[in-house]
Amino acid sequence: MWGTMAEKDLRFGERLRDKILEAGLNKKKVAERIGVSPGAMTNYIRAGRIPEAPILSALAQLLKTTVEELLKGPATKEGEARSVEALVRERDQAYSLAESLREKEILREQLERILREGNRAKIEAVRAQLVALDPGKKKGG
Repeated sequence: MWGTMAEKDLRFGERLRDKILEAGLNKKKVAERIGVSPGAMTNYIRAGRIPEAPILSALAQLLKTTVEELLKGPATKEGEARSVEALVRERDQAYSLAESLREKEILREQLERILREGNRAKIEAVRAQLVALDPGKKKGG
């Protein structure tokens, strides 16, 4: 869990310093506003000590950022691109599954119609197609 005294990340200190400067503040003003000592702010910035969760949350709110961005840095275009690629893959998989389900539904409808007609050869042909679409099911089931 983050927020323990032993956790340190020098990049965290750099990100915090940059966010303080972007906000037009200094570490003393930030310390006053979030209720910590200036020495604690120095530890966060210079030593990269990660503050306890409530302080981290207050920092993020004051500096108009997120806790995640303070801890990990801003999202990268590469990370966003990977997320988009993953969404596209998931969408394509969903379309493929929907097509497969629709094919199965059509075959089941054909099978029901054929059953009503009583044509044994057609029943077996459609049943074989269904089994081919769903290999997890046994023939005849």
